[in-house]
This record gives sequence, C-alpha cells and structure tokens, in this order.
Amino acid sequence: MRKQLDNLIDDQIVYAVEAFDRSAELIKDHWVAKCDFEELSINIQARFGLPCSVTDVYDLGKMWQKRIELAGRADALVHWLSPGILKEEGIEMHLYGPLREVERQLRISFPPELFSGVTIRRLRWWQMMILTQDFPPNWVDIVYFGERFLSRQLSAQYKGTRLNYDDLRAHLSYAPWRGGSNEESYLEAINKGNVEPLDLRKSVFNADKASWKTMIINPASIFTEFGAEWLGECPWQLLSSALKDISVGEYRHTNWQFSDSTNPERKISLKWQLPSDPAEVIVTNHFPK
Repeated sequence: MRKQLDNLIDDQIVYAVEAFDRSAELIKDHWVAKCDFEELSINIQARFGLPCSVTDVYDLGKMWQKRIELAGRADALVHWLSPGILKEEGIEMHLYGPLREVERQLRISFPPELFSGVTIRRLRWWQMMILTQDFPPNWVDIVYFGERFLSRQLSAQYKGTRLNYDDLRAHLSYAPWRGGSNEESYLEAINKGNVEPLDLRKSVFNADKASWKTMIINPASIFTEFGAEWLGECPWQLLSSALKDISVGEYRHTNWQFSDSTNPERKISLKWQLPSDPAEVIVTNHFPK
C-alpha cells in the first residue's frame, strides 16, 4: 500500500482526505466516507493534472477510516458554540477569538458552496502560528503556513514516511521576512547546507486563470497550491507581503473556476481580490495581555 501511495504528492492526499471528511456519515458507530471513489480519482487528476488511480483512492479511504476512528474529534468540524470541546482538544481559550476571526476571514473570502468549515486538527496548526509571537498576525499567513504543516502531517501519516518539518521550522526560526540580517543569515545558512530551504511545490496552474472540474475543495488548500507562484523568486517572504506587492503591480485579483465533474453546467467563477493593505487581514487582539 505504501509503495502505491508514494506516487501521490502531498496536495493530492490532502485533497482526498478533505473529500472523505466532507462526505463522512456515522453508520453504526463508524464513520464512513460516502463519496464516489471513481469520481474522486477523476477529480484529483483534473485538479492537479497528475495520475491518481481508483486503487490509490480506495487505499486512502481505508486508511482514512482507521485514522478517523483513532483521531476522534480531532478530525471533526469545529463547532464554535461548544468551546468546552475545543478546550478538551487542546485549543487555548484565550485564543478562541483570534482563531474564530481567522476562520471568519477565510469563510467570507470564498462562496459558501466551497466552504464547509474547519477541523479541530487544522485549528491546532493555526493556534501554533498565533503562538509563534514573532509571526505576523494576519489570517493569510496563519492559514498558509498552518496548511503547510498540516499537509506534511497528513502525507507522512498516509505514506508511512518520516515527518519532516525541518525547512518550515528553519523558516520560522530565522524570520527572513524581516529582511536585513535575518534574511542574510537565513540565506547563508541555506547556502552552507546548515538548514533546508523552503520546499514549496510549484502549482501546475496559473493563479490568475486556475480552473478545476470539481466542486470538492477546501479554500485553505488554494494557498498551499499557489503559494510558490505568488512568492515567486523570494519563497522566504510572507504570503501577505507577496500579495500586497502583486496587488499594486501586475494585477489586483486572481480568478478561479470550479465546475461539477458530473454536471459541467454547474459552475462557480470566483474572482478573489488580493489584499492591498495588510490592515485588511489583521487579526485583532492577536496576543494575550
């Protein structure tokens, strides 16, 4: 099984897991993914332009079922009116407001057809970014880097490979987005082989003209897929800074089109406005007093 899944990239695995999460039903005390595996295989290939067999999806589905039974509420959708459950799952209550604001910004940035909520697992990674007090308090970067950690985690679990956050940790440690000596020290450490450079996969799509023949999507994954393109030649920058530079330069928006693979007439065209002012994405009350 592991040998088969080695053919899949992290984003394909995350995409499939999100599809399982969205279609899951509790049947006789067991969670069951109700999505069509054959259709999901087609969707993944349409989305990424890379092969993904029905066998791969089937194997992922079985592994997802085992993981969901072990993980329990960690992979359940967040219910904001039940803070007690979030507390039991490791969410710090003084971050309840900032975390909900991140989710709200993500929700209002995309049509409701594309947004079904966030899982507790994803919320934990957002929390880690907020607790990194050197990290800028805006939802774009919190979601983007949190998604990077999440995709590595899920990929390692399903492929049975070593969990590697080394390049992400080095990036957070050096804070090269500050520029000056921080950026110089970071690049010097990379050149000497002391730390790994950021491993950002280049998207197979152009961010300004992206199109997928599927309605199954988590908006957070868009940042993961297009981060490398938006960051361009400076992958150590923060995504919000890169988007600000783009918005006052070549263009002020990106276009995505989603269509149902079973009904091509059902389409959603989305023009996403790039944030030209960092204040537009600031999370208020970022740190506890």
